[in-house]
Amino acid sequence: MKNVLTVALATLLACALSAQNSVKPTKWKLRSFGVSFGTDLDMIRGLDYAYLVQTGKGNSSNVYNNVSFENQQYYAAVCENPILRITAALDVPGLKNTELDFALNTVFNRFDGVYYHAENSQIVQENGGFQYLSVNTVTNEVGLESTITRRVSLFNFLNFYGGVGTNIGYSFDGEMQFSGHEYRQSVDQNVDRSIKDITTGTIYSDAIYGTYDAKDAFHQRLIYKLGFGILFCKRLELGINYRGGWGYRAVFGAPTKETRLESLAVSARWMLK
Repeated sequence: MKNVLTVALATLLACALSAQNSVKPTKWKLRSFGVSFGTDLDMIRGLDYAYLVQTGKGNSSNVYNNVSFENQQYYAAVCENPILRITAALDVPGLKNTELDFALNTVFNRFDGVYYHAENSQIVQENGGFQYLSVNTVTNEVGLESTITRRVSLFNFLNFYGGVGTNIGYSFDGEMQFSGHEYRQSVDQNVDRSIKDITTGTIYSDAIYGTYDAKDAFHQRLIYKLGFGILFCKRLELGINYRGGWGYRAVFGAPTKETRLESLAVSARWMLK
């Protein structure tokens, strides 16, 4: 009889805990707010100098009309973007362990760049052309993001997250910068020359550089995210989050390019319940 009562009590307790975990929110309610910081790799498909110079205002594209680098001379490209996010999460009515997450994304000094180097410097010196060329843009982006996220909790202090969503952003107040080294077969003698210019027969060696204002751009992405958080004192959650996705970048007055996002960040959230 004692064993029967023990089993019955354990069964009743398990049912009670199960019922408690199955409680579904009945109204929208703020669950948490927080902040995260990390890095975004917003990689542009087909990134090259021809595209980047088109993102500069003015006559920047005219500088590279005689550039003839081949794909095999493509040395490196980077798309480094530190990101700060302010986040908030709402309980979704009728769905347990489900959050609707919102974020304000701020990316300052987004850097996209390419670097080329000629394979045979001797041929370039004899016939003219660019020995190396570096082109990059530095911009800022502000955006809004929303995701629907499922939560799995273990041991009352460990949370795992997974979700899908979208974001939109706007880039502004940027610069397009270039630098390089060019061998020219003829130079206008009426143009002032730098003391660093070297004359070798009819071939002149020039270091070039310049800066142009960058054109504004619109961004949109479909994203997914994975992460986990550890809860301290039932309120403060510290975690690590990964975000990935695909989208496009539409620079006003330049071609629209496909993008791929990879992001890793640390986060802190204050739980309201």
